[in-house]
Amino acid sequence: MSRREARESAMKVLYSQEIDQSANLEQAKELFLANYPLPEEDLLFFDQLIAGVLEHRKDLDLAVAPRLSGWTIDRLPKVDLTILRIALYELIFTEYVPNNVAIAEAVRLAKTYSDDAARQYINAVLGNLNRELDELSTKQPELSAKNLLNELEQDPKS
Repeated sequence: MSRREARESAMKVLYSQEIDQSANLEQAKELFLANYPLPEEDLLFFDQLIAGVLEHRKDLDLAVAPRLSGWTIDRLPKVDLTILRIALYELIFTEYVPNNVAIAEAVRLAKTYSDDAARQYINAVLGNLNRELDELSTKQPELSAKNLLNELEQDPKS
């Protein structure tokens, strides 16, 4: 297994939580892992993605929303929104995953679980966010990940 499988597994659990927000997260993870076990070395990444996306969900959505041309967060297919959240979380909060890898993995997930149009706009939205993050990091290298996310929320570019 690899981070790819852990990421895909995290996406499935997060998507299930998006569909049934009343479900108990720990039970959902246990049930998922009972049916689709991950190697011990992948569990940390799996847990980190789930916990991080859920912790920063509102801020991730606020950063993505103004960059969705012709869509709103509420109308976006839940699988696409889940993929965008994971990728943006990785772009901002995981230094050990290169940004181009996070974007490529999001596009791969969209290709597998959504349609061609989703693959294209997910790639475009994440590419634009990545450029904005690079600009912010260059201008203000002292910004923490959380502050970078706040800056994206405050200054949405089209």
